[in-house]
Amino acid sequence: MTNPWIFYCETEEEWEKIALEDLKLCIKEVLRTQKECRLGLAGGSTPLSLYKKLAEEDLPWEKIKMIQLDERFVPSDDKASNLNMLRKTLFSRAPLPPENILAFDTSLPYESAAQEMNRKLLAMKQEGRPLLDCLILGAGSDGHIASLFEGDLALQSREYACTATAKGTPSPQRLTLSIQALQEASCAILLLKGPEKAPLIQAMESSIAALPLTALKALLPKVKIKVLAYLHPAVL
Repeated sequence: MTNPWIFYCETEEEWEKIALEDLKLCIKEVLRTQKECRLGLAGGSTPLSLYKKLAEEDLPWEKIKMIQLDERFVPSDDKASNLNMLRKTLFSRAPLPPENILAFDTSLPYESAAQEMNRKLLAMKQEGRPLLDCLILGAGSDGHIASLFEGDLALQSREYACTATAKGTPSPQRLTLSIQALQEASCAILLLKGPEKAPLIQAMESSIAALPLTALKALLPKVKIKVLAYLHPAVL
């Protein structure tokens, strides 16, 4: 297993610019050979500015499919909902056809919401084609990606989507794509921003194999991951 490629940005503006350029290039390259480009979208606050910038781009939106990577089990209009954030920053700003959005339906019962997303992803599976073309990932200061927390049973799921638990958080019930689904992506952009991510990045540079980062380490042999890091001038 090799450590991911980490690119340090000197300013937040540079961080946003490179992320947007990389994403646009990925979309262009995929659409050269495929009828649609499938993007996996992280929740949380880190990619928020990127989504706003992406929505302003002149893209073939009818050929771009957006897949939600994880969600809190709350109503979709709740301020803690990742889908609510995606609607405000991206879906309502870009001319994206509604049928091109795959999201967790939290109006369903908890287990049913995971099963429904699993069925949608299975229906997307095509022989000889990645399930997802590019993942836009964030990571917590503990190194978790999506809602795949260290020690949780979700890490062992063989389904494409499953329930998960974020212990000690205001919204512990989560819905997430599994390691199995994320491993079937072609590439990923891992966005890390803020000085609290410095220990994680330093660990990834030196000894990621020794860290308890099950989900991230499971992706590295199978998915090309570029880490874009903006910490703070005092930390770099």
